[in-house]
Amino acid sequence: MWDKHEEQEEEVFINLQKRGFTIPVKKIIFEHGKLKKKRDALANAIYSGSHVKAQEALRKDGLQLIRDLREHMKMEDWVLYALPQNVLSKEERTKLF
Repeated sequence: MWDKHEEQEEEVFINLQKRGFTIPVKKIIFEHGKLKKKRDALANAIYSGSHVKAQEALRKDGLQLIRDLREHMKMEDWVLYALPQNVLSKEERTKLF
């Protein structure tokens, strides 16, 4: 689910950039990679079967992932809300929201 959303989001942002809008696509894609690594590390700890590993990962990595996701979403929201409303096609809006 997450991977599909990221792909769709990146596609829309790249298309907007090609149409002349200033979109920090490289930063968005870089952050997606960082978030994915943190998500995967957290999932690995949870599925490890170790209650201690899972608990520690949730406490440390889970909280950091939440903070990073919030910051990332703020940046993406800023990009999207700065665009004129008629810029995104219905298909693009569906991919993002």
